[in-house]
Amino acid sequence: MVPYRELLQVLYSHMNVSYRIKSLIMFLILWAIFFVLGGVSTSAQELPQSEHVKSDSTWKYSRTEEAWWHSLGFDDSHWGFVEAPSNGLCNALAKPFPHISTPMWAPNPLQGESVYFRKKFVLNEKPDKAVVETVFDDDGDVYVNGTLVRRDRSGTVNEQVFENDVTTLLQSGENVIGIFAIDTRGQCQSAQVRLDLELTYENLVLAVPLMKQLDPLWKDDVYAGGENDELQCGTNLGDCGCATTSLAMILKYFGAARSPDGQETTPQSLNSYLKRGQRCGSQGCISLGYAYGALRWAAAEQYSREAHEKYGTQKVEWVDRVEADPNKIKEEIRGGAPVALKVGDASHWVVGYGLTNDDVMIRDPYYERTLLSDITYRSTAIAMTRFKKTNSDFRLVQVASPINQTIMIRDKQGRRTGYDVVRREEVREIPNSTYEFEPAAVGAGNESQLTSQKGAWIISVKLPESDEYTLDVNSTNQQGTYEVGVYASNKNADIEYELKQGKILTDNTQPESTIYYDLQAEKDILRVEEAKKPKRIKQLSCIVARSTASVVVYASQTFSILDIHFDSVRLSGAQVQKITTKDVNKDGLADVILSFRLRDTDLRCDSVRAILTGKKIDDEVFRRAYDIRLKGKHRTIMIGGMLQPSDS
Repeated sequence: MVPYRELLQVLYSHMNVSYRIKSLIMFLILWAIFFVLGGVSTSAQELPQSEHVKSDSTWKYSRTEEAWWHSLGFDDSHWGFVEAPSNGLCNALAKPFPHISTPMWAPNPLQGESVYFRKKFVLNEKPDKAVVETVFDDDGDVYVNGTLVRRDRSGTVNEQVFENDVTTLLQSGENVIGIFAIDTRGQCQSAQVRLDLELTYENLVLAVPLMKQLDPLWKDDVYAGGENDELQCGTNLGDCGCATTSLAMILKYFGAARSPDGQETTPQSLNSYLKRGQRCGSQGCISLGYAYGALRWAAAEQYSREAHEKYGTQKVEWVDRVEADPNKIKEEIRGGAPVALKVGDASHWVVGYGLTNDDVMIRDPYYERTLLSDITYRSTAIAMTRFKKTNSDFRLVQVASPINQTIMIRDKQGRRTGYDVVRREEVREIPNSTYEFEPAAVGAGNESQLTSQKGAWIISVKLPESDEYTLDVNSTNQQGTYEVGVYASNKNADIEYELKQGKILTDNTQPESTIYYDLQAEKDILRVEEAKKPKRIKQLSCIVARSTASVVVYASQTFSILDIHFDSVRLSGAQVQKITTKDVNKDGLADVILSFRLRDTDLRCDSVRAILTGKKIDDEVFRRAYDIRLKGKHRTIMIGGMLQPSDS
C-alpha cells in the first residue's frame, strides 16, 4: 500500500506548470470566497491576561487606627501618601529580601512604629484567580475588602513570601486592600504587596472598513445645508462629516455596499443621498437625511432599502439613539453589530467595532485614534446609535425641531412624547418612542467647544400604532415664526417629509397641528394640517338651555385628577357645573368628565375652538385650545381630542 503523502508527490510531479498555476489560482479564489462569506467578523477569543496591583507611591497611609479603616466604604481622603521606594530608617535604594515589589513606608519613619496602609482599585470584571503576596518588615495583617486574610506575628522578616488566594473576595468594580504593618525589631521598616490577577479578556474584531472624512475625494463636498445651516464647523464634509462618515462605515460593514445610484458606499455617496429634497427655512434646512445640520440616522433605512431594490444589497434598520452604556456597547459588538459612538466633549462621532483587553476598538473618521481609552475620550461615550440587518418593517414617524423650540406629540389615546412646557420635563409615553437632541456637527478639532447653538430636537416613533398625532410647538423665536420638519416612512421605507412653517401665537405656541399618517399607503403617507381658525359668530339660535359642553380629563401614571383645582377651571369663560369620575379610556385609572353650561360660555353654534384654563393645586396654570363639534339631540359640545392638564 502506497502512503498517501508519497502518492500525492507522484501525482504532483506529473502535473505540468500550467496546471499548477491554475490550481493555485483556484485555491486563492476559493479562499477569497470563504473570507467574504464567512469572514464578516473574527470569532471572539477568550485570552487570559495577567494584571498586578503593587505597592508603590499611590498607596495611602495613617499612623492612627480608625474604625473600619480596612473596609471599602471608609473615607481615606484625609490620609497621606506613602514614600516608595522606602525601607524606613534604612537605605531606600536597598532591595529587601524577599523582594516582590517596591517597598513602601510612611514619611519620617520612627523606630518601632506601626502604620496603616490602603489602596483602592477598580476591576472591570471579577478575576478568574487572584493571589495576594506580602512581605513585612517585620509583622502585619492583610485585609481584602474588609476581610482579614493574613496575620503575621513572627517578630521578624520571613524568608518565605506570604501567599493568599483572595479570588472570592474580589468583585467587579471598586475594591480595597488594607495593610497593617508593625516594625517589631526596629532598624529597617517596609511593607511589600503584590496582587496577581488572572483575567480573561475578549479579542473580537468586526470587519468594519476605515473611512476618513478628510479623504481628498470628498473632503470639499458641501455638508448638509452648507451655508444655509450656519454651522460652527463650517460647510464641507471634511470639517463637519464625522457622523456621516461613521454611518458610511457601518452601512458598508452590514452589506449596504452600494448607494441607490449604484456608487460604492462612501461618505461622498451617502452625503449626496442625504441632501436630497432639501428645503430651507429661516433657521436652516431639512432634507431626506439632515435636519438643521444634524444627521437623521434613520435615513439609513431609506438608503439601504432603495439600494436593495436595485442591486440586492443588504437592508439595514436604525434601532435607536440612546445614552451610551459600556455593557450595551460590548453586547452590540459581541452580537456582530458595530455602534456609532458620540465621544469627547463635543459632537464627534466614531465607530466601535472591536474588543481587546477589555477596551473598545474604534474607527475614528478624523483622528488616528484606535481605542476608546484614548486620553481624549477617557473610555467614555456620551451617546450611542445602533443598527441591525433587517428584512422587516420600516414604519416610522419623526418630527425635527430647531434648538430654540420645544415639541410634543400626542396620539389618539392621549399618550405624549416630547417636552412638557408646563411641568418642564421630557415625556416618552408613546410606545417605541424617543425624544433626543441631535447636535449639529461641530467639527473635529473642536472637542473643547460645546455646541448648544445648532441642532435638532427629534421625536421618533418606530412601528407607530396610531394614524394620527397632535403636534404642539413652543417657540421663543424672536422673528415670531416657527418651523418643524415632519417625516414618515411606511413598511417598505418609502419616505415623505414636509417643512411646516407658520406664525406663533402671543403665548409662544403655534396653532395646533395634526399629523395624519397612513399606516398602509405606498404614497401620500403623510399629511400635516394646521387647526382651522374660529369662524365669526353670526347666530345664537342653537344655544339652548339644555345645551352642555363636556371635557374629559385623563389620568396617567404621573398625573392624578386630584391635582386639579376644579374651582379655577373655565371653559371659554364658563365655570364647571358637574364633575363625573369614570375610567373613560379603560386603563385602570380614574378619569374625570367636566360639564359646563353652554349658555355660560362665549361659544356659539359655528364656533370651532374652545379655550380651557385653570390651575393645579400647586398653582401652576394650564391653558389649552381644542376643536369642538356638535353632538346629539341636546347639542352637547364635545371637545375634539383629549386633555392632560399638564398641557399648556
